[in-house]
Amino acid sequence: MSMVSPAKNSFLNDRPTRTGHIAFNEPGWFILNRLRDELRQIVADNVKDVPAQLVDYGCAQMPYRDLFPKELTYLGADLAGNPDSDLTITDGYAIPLETATTDYVLSTQVLEHVFDPHAYLSECRRVLRPDGRLILSTHGHWVYHQDPEDYWRWTSPGLTAALDKAGFSVHTIKGVGGLSTVALQYIQDLIARRLPPFLRPCVWIVLQRLAAVADRMHSDVSRLNDSMVYLVVAKPKPA
Repeated sequence: MSMVSPAKNSFLNDRPTRTGHIAFNEPGWFILNRLRDELRQIVADNVKDVPAQLVDYGCAQMPYRDLFPKELTYLGADLAGNPDSDLTITDGYAIPLETATTDYVLSTQVLEHVFDPHAYLSECRRVLRPDGRLILSTHGHWVYHQDPEDYWRWTSPGLTAALDKAGFSVHTIKGVGGLSTVALQYIQDLIARRLPPFLRPCVWIVLQRLAAVADRMHSDVSRLNDSMVYLVVAKPKPA
């Protein structure tokens, strides 16, 4: 999802489909499955009181819907044109909901595509109840990828500072995929883009398995310094 000006952009019908199932021969097999596992634990630890309401802010095809309780009211918000979304994002990244009416906001791999991260995070803060939670993932190290544009990469202190400025306190933050995994992902992408399409899955299969093994050498602390993806749970600071 990208937001330069939501009123002037629409959902990209030709964007790659993201589903809950990550096949063994996909280029992000390791990191996407690892992120899914980490999100599953985050949900188990933080989403306990249902019925409740969640907004998937920049939902695409809602690939993580199945991780949440069925009793949860799950609302997808996206740019105009996404047939899967329930809410259309408008000017200023606005979600058409009243202030302090949502229990959870989910944002997965969206923040790096947002032209104004502060406005986006402030809207997350606005719609959340005082005791609500923001569950957010975004990139640390990753190759440039337009959707339709790609603006930012984060460090854990930088992401924490951005959330603080938008009115959040970070409850938990962790890195997913350490530095060796980052290196193998870059090598994979460099090699694969120079190969004929029919050969690329061979490279993906080998290097994604290597990434899964290599990541075991990293501690949680080292992943906070250099990580492919950061996963955060934040809560609104008192007004």
